[in-house]
Amino acid sequence: IDTPGMYSLVPVTEEERVSRTIIISEKPKAVIHVIDAKNLERMLPFTLQLIEANLPVILVLNIMDEAERLDIKIDIKKLEKELGIPVVATVGVINKGINVLKDLIDTYTYSEPKKYKLDANLERYILEKVEPNLKNDYGVSKRIIGLWILQGDKEIIELVKKKDATGYKKLEESIDSLKKKYADPIGYVIAMLRQDISFKIASKCEISPKKIP
Repeated sequence: IDTPGMYSLVPVTEEERVSRTIIISEKPKAVIHVIDAKNLERMLPFTLQLIEANLPVILVLNIMDEAERLDIKIDIKKLEKELGIPVVATVGVINKGINVLKDLIDTYTYSEPKKYKLDANLERYILEKVEPNLKNDYGVSKRIIGLWILQGDKEIIELVKKKDATGYKKLEESIDSLKKKYADPIGYVIAMLRQDISFKIASKCEISPKKIP
């Protein structure tokens, strides 16, 4: 299934909402996340969301020819290790790397990768409030469901109210107090934390002219 384009699992557009619904409901064998290899740092926050959601992600670094022309080199093996997911380099317009990707999809067996931690307050919320109080299957991790609730995702809130009414009430009690710990809106805080993680990963795995000592 080729879904409409997405930049986040917190939908802003109707296209993103449709795509998230498909990803959650289809229980896919693999989710192929195709990004522009020239913009690794900017694209990785969405990859981290997919990983947090416990989705079986394969990351595809496309347009590698343009990245190479700009003297951007990405250590694929190191990136795989950092993310804990398969990574494939491709040049889609000439089918370079596509057979490698097809073979990987055919043989892919999902194993849960490590999760990068956000900050102490959010991790405590997930561990003490989200995990114990959400009992049902949502097609994605309880962690990401809890973060979506925290970010005020109305669609997810209504879903959780239906599936875990008692759990949601217990979860709701902690949300206002948690938000008060931050000067900025919680969605912004979460986005900035993921961006910081992405910067650190990209710095380890990418060599470009601006990063050469």
